[in-house]
Amino acid sequence: YVPTSLMVYDLLREIGLKAENSLWISTIGTISDYGHKTNPDFMKLSKQRYPDLLKGGQPIKTKLGSSAKTIYSAIICKGEFGAKYVLNTLVKAKDFEDFISNKNLAGWRKTVDDEIDNVVKDFNKNKEVIGDIVFYEIKSVLNVTSILSNIIAEKNPEKIIVIGKASNEGGWKVSTRAPRAGGKSVDLSKIVPAA
Repeated sequence: YVPTSLMVYDLLREIGLKAENSLWISTIGTISDYGHKTNPDFMKLSKQRYPDLLKGGQPIKTKLGSSAKTIYSAIICKGEFGAKYVLNTLVKAKDFEDFISNKNLAGWRKTVDDEIDNVVKDFNKNKEVIGDIVFYEIKSVLNVTSILSNIIAEKNPEKIIVIGKASNEGGWKVSTRAPRAGGKSVDLSKIVPAA
């Protein structure tokens, strides 16, 4: 698996453009898409170039990995405007520090982090567990369903996670995660479409 951000980085280098100055952007995207596991050579290059930004255990918990949350926070809080804003900020940033010091991005990140904390607390109080399946109805005004599914799946690697949110159109947005541990093999792509 090669994330789009890494493909763009490779393409820029292939056509002779200086991609090295945007290596940090490609690294954020690669970590965000969990492509760091399947692209160890790229991650090695990134660690050589940005050792301080990739210090710490799991890549998502490093400064570059954490900034993926800053990017999706802009999109969650501001939708299309947020996506354009964060893209423009990335393009104009001289370096990672310039990008991460943006006050609007920091504010949106705090809003989303606070909401995720509140939703996780509510999940712990109101989840329903039936056998190996954990169900939860999220009621957040922000679209954090998929993010919550990832958080819950990491904390419950042996369970099937089903997070649902009622939509304004009368249907449901459902985010599922298969077990990541415990030797269980569940193909949700075969189960969920039938539900």
